Amino acid sequence: MPRVALLIALLAAPPSEAGPLNWRWNVDQPVRWHTETVTLTPWGIWYLSMENLEARAIQTNLVVDMTCTPTEASASKWYIRCVLDDVALSGTAAQGEEQKLDAIFDEYERAFAGSSADFSFTASGRIRSLDLDAFEKTTSRSRDVEEVMRLTLLRAFALLEFELPGKAIRDGAHWNQKGTPLLMALRSSQGTAGGISLRHKVVTREGDIAVFETEGRATVTPGATVEANGAVLTSLMLAGQGRFDTSLGLLEYREYLAQAERTAGSSHALPAIQFKELGTLERIDPPLPEASRPVPVSPAPPPEPETVPDLQPADPPAQGHAPSP
Repeated sequence: MPRVALLIALLAAPPSEAGPLNWRWNVDQPVRWHTETVTLTPWGIWYLSMENLEARAIQTNLVVDMTCTPTEASASKWYIRCVLDDVALSGTAAQGEEQKLDAIFDEYERAFAGSSADFSFTASGRIRSLDLDAFEKTTSRSRDVEEVMRLTLLRAFALLEFELPGKAIRDGAHWNQKGTPLLMALRSSQGTAGGISLRHKVVTREGDIAVFETEGRATVTPGATVEANGAVLTSLMLAGQGRFDTSLGLLEYREYLAQAERTAGSSHALPAIQFKELGTLERIDPPLPEASRPVPVSPAPPPEPETVPDLQPADPPAQGHAPSP
């Protein structure tokens, strides 16, 4: 075949189907992860302590090193226990609340140190029912504090949730993540309701590494249904990328940038920008030889904090229920 005709034939051929992407956790074989998230919230996030302190953060920085080990496996899921090797919290407090926020974050770091998080991980890559053992939940206050800590830590675990198609799919073809992905969930103990679309596609292959992109859009509100809290609708957009090791069946690297704004019909008492968030995850165990280590996706710079309006602090959440932003 002439060279030109061969080139035309190759260009016209459809993309080849690669083998299916599959998660493969091995029971009793630990995997270490390093995650970092930066959350900017002009209206503030309430944090609570066991010492009856409350403070708002307009920026929260969370760094987590964890060792995750599957303790049990079934046909449809794994049961994972992640030991929190190191947790570092810092941030920017609302005016006049700096000392209280520092004290609360110090308390959280002490509670997280050496504690563990348990959850189930479906065969497709969804995380279910994250539970902490950092505090004994014996009083309404301790239950409230534990829920705030769980919602905080959930931002790190959201990076680990990556639902795969479970079948052969052409590179460049999208697949949708079902339900309410953790990356698209609002920081609320009442759940997230509304229309959500989060989809992924493999853009290239580098040996055993599948390089993928993620994009998401949603119009959501805290609560079980949109009608329950329809006055506060959030428009959420997300973009991300990452690397999945098909030989190990594990994420190697992931990053995302999300921004949420209130919709035009929402209450105008709230700032237009509800939050911006940047997150990264990197697998750090087992280490790869330097010569064969793939070049990681370069993370985007974190968004610059916006000028925060001089808001009057809202009343702190009442005891007996966990706050939502």
